[in-house]
Amino acid sequence: MVNNRGIWRIMEAVFAVLIVVGGIFLFYPPSLTAQNQDILKLTLPLMDNFAKDEGLRTKIVEDDNTKTDAEQSVIAWLESRIENPKIGFNVSICDIDNLNCGDVIIEDKDVYSNERVISSTTNNSNSKIVKFYFWRNY
Repeated sequence: MVNNRGIWRIMEAVFAVLIVVGGIFLFYPPSLTAQNQDILKLTLPLMDNFAKDEGLRTKIVEDDNTKTDAEQSVIAWLESRIENPKIGFNVSICDIDNLNCGDVIIEDKDVYSNERVISSTTNNSNSKIVKFYFWRNY
């Protein structure tokens, strides 16, 4: 009888440890790297598709210094391709000489940015930088 009690105590301790470890994993927040990978998997194909869209390229290059029409066109293009409502985004367009224009300020969020240089032809020196900002809405 004494040996049976020892075995039951060991099994009880093992089950208690399993319950505690299971509770920790249940309430532990998801990995931040997994969330980063989701945004990276979304943004990289978007950048490739954006660079191939001739209509957006010409609209961006031919737009004047205010760039509101081109920015709104790019935002509408992004809205049509991003189905996840938990991902927020914004765009700013800068001349190639002015890299610090139109930066987007988003507080209390991890913002991931990417940029593309857009030019029309080799004869036209009117190149622009399109900056993309992505973040997760909680």
